[in-house]
Amino acid sequence: MGEHLKTPRTLLLSEGWDGELGTSDRAAPTRKAIPKSSAALALAAKENAPAIVKLLVEAGVDINYQDENGETALHHASRLGHVDCVEVLIEGSNTQRADVELAEKNYGWTPLFVAAVEGKEAVVDLLVENGQSDVDKLDLSGWSAKEHATLRGHLRIARKLAEASDACGSSGSVSPALSSSSLTPPATPSLSGFPGTQSPPVKSFGHRYLKEGEAMILVNLGSMDTRKDVPAVQLDKIPLAEAHLTQLHTALSLVVSAQNAMGEPTIIDLPVYSNIATDDPIVFETKDASKVKLTFDIVPTYAGSKDQIVGRAVALLSSIKPELGKRRVSLQGGVQVPILGANLEIIGRLNFEFMIVTPFAHPNIEITKQQTYWKSLAIPRVIGHRGLGKNFPARKSLQLGENTILSFIAAANLGAEYIEVYVQLTKDHVPVIYHDFLVGETGIDAPLHMLTLEQFMSMSHQPTHQSRKGSPECIPNGNRISGENGTREGGSQRTLRRHRSMSLHDGDDTTQAGFAERMKHTRAYKLHGFKGNSRGTSISAPFATLESAFKNIPVGTGFNMELKYPMLQESEDQDMDTLAIEMNSWVDSVLKVVYDHANGRDLIFSSFNPDICLLLSLKQPSIPILFITEGGTHPMADIRASSLQEAIRFASRWNLLGIVSAVEPLVLCPRLIKVIKESGLVCVTYGVMNNLPANVKLQTEQGIDAVIVDNVLAIRKGLTHEEKLPEAS
Repeated sequence: MGEHLKTPRTLLLSEGWDGELGTSDRAAPTRKAIPKSSAALALAAKENAPAIVKLLVEAGVDINYQDENGETALHHASRLGHVDCVEVLIEGSNTQRADVELAEKNYGWTPLFVAAVEGKEAVVDLLVENGQSDVDKLDLSGWSAKEHATLRGHLRIARKLAEASDACGSSGSVSPALSSSSLTPPATPSLSGFPGTQSPPVKSFGHRYLKEGEAMILVNLGSMDTRKDVPAVQLDKIPLAEAHLTQLHTALSLVVSAQNAMGEPTIIDLPVYSNIATDDPIVFETKDASKVKLTFDIVPTYAGSKDQIVGRAVALLSSIKPELGKRRVSLQGGVQVPILGANLEIIGRLNFEFMIVTPFAHPNIEITKQQTYWKSLAIPRVIGHRGLGKNFPARKSLQLGENTILSFIAAANLGAEYIEVYVQLTKDHVPVIYHDFLVGETGIDAPLHMLTLEQFMSMSHQPTHQSRKGSPECIPNGNRISGENGTREGGSQRTLRRHRSMSLHDGDDTTQAGFAERMKHTRAYKLHGFKGNSRGTSISAPFATLESAFKNIPVGTGFNMELKYPMLQESEDQDMDTLAIEMNSWVDSVLKVVYDHANGRDLIFSSFNPDICLLLSLKQPSIPILFITEGGTHPMADIRASSLQEAIRFASRWNLLGIVSAVEPLVLCPRLIKVIKESGLVCVTYGVMNNLPANVKLQTEQGIDAVIVDNVLAIRKGLTHEEKLPEAS
């Protein structure tokens, strides 16, 4: 439909419309009562034709006509983000205006709900400011528009709705009489537990994992990257003789199968919808992934025979994504293959992403006891962020260097049940503890995975001309920095030890000034104005390996090991190359150290990278996994990491223990905590807002399972002593 304004104007004039806002239009009452006239208005709104919408409204077409689903033209314009049409409908005419509070029949959504769900911020602005929509109205399930926006990662919209609610004098929250069951369809019972008791186990040991000799291939059509407009199947032309005479391309299907692998062919009708990437991947199992050939056949849907193939695309996995150098691969995951017709002419293209998961074997991996991963408690667990807390330059109190053994031990002594340990891999495949992807302690940003263990460890100690008070000195036979056996191959067993006096300032001001000057050129310093665990801002301490953390931290302290494997978006944002250690090899290196030294310690894996979580789930059955999500606080390219809704879906699909969310969405809409828990998932939050005891109390009332905090002592006291807490801001 094109915006041909003259055509509808001519038709209206032929009905007796005088063109003057319908003042002498005798056909206006009849036109308003005819559904087809209103259907034309809805169609114009869908096609983003504001001039035609304005014309029809002025001609008296019923602006508030509801179709069989209860939707008005304003619903359609709001869903599609057609701002000009929304503006015209809200403005209306001298005789009628759009009713912004009309709700459709299925969910009870007004146009404001529709815009909030779809993330149409400009439309929300119009409806709130000009349309005066009720921002606190609830739908048929008891949800508010703010909660819908928050669940789907539209935090800017949620913040605006919260501000509008406050401006109207509302509390911004829903009636306390509504239970969490009204937020979602009936699901599993609440797992929050009663005071002084434990709830039933959340998840138990022993989910299925890959055994030796098995490998899994996961295929997703299209792209997981929301920044890319990549159709799964793009057909340029279909020879008429090869298609059904009456159906043509509108009745074609895609059949995905694999040779040298086990798994039923998957049939998908064309066109492939844009959300296909978020659905379950197509799964095949094989003993040798290098011999697998994926076949994508285009067939007539109603042909009645699988032999009538219109086009075919083939992908040999061994040649698509070869390793570059020693166990290194590109982070670019998209694959495009041509679709060939019967005469070998290219008739289209097919886009997909795939991942190969190989098994991990270890003598300690077997399940030998009945035990649960996690029990819900009346008081949430406290997890020390980066040990005793993230370093802040504005703090006036003494700070232990973040992500150091000293900080981890201090957090445990102050009551942290778990400490958060950031794990990355050096170039020689040794797991180390470090937060940033770029190591900038020398003044030059270097990707950690490009450094050997020896290079990485040496960066935590600035060279000195002579030994002095507070400086490290080399001693033999200490805790060895190294790989598997603690000894660096080809080197002596030496490490670095500090004297008892470790102050904020080094004795050599010249050296300290030079270090600070070099740091100013690094990415971390430019973003934050300082570098954690550095002299002058904290009691700096040497870097640590994961192995040394297992050996030096009391076994009674649990580890929440956040595995930091860069996603493509992160590599691009930090100007890193798009090469990384091959993911299976990366995960296996970490798992080996963990299973070598676990020794009965409570352990949790977590990661922002959904593929890392997926591999951990398929490679081992005994250590639970949490998927970390920004929850919409920052834009994420991977659709699985884009919102709480996608995080819940992903964690549920792959048997993860739960999710770790940025705290802001759950402080903004606390009832979403119960939505997560009623999905059978553990709910944990992180972020600076967790340093306010009142915000932690707010989450505790909704059954939060754990909080990751910087101020371990204050939060632990607030949870255990029922102190009067300040108001949350």
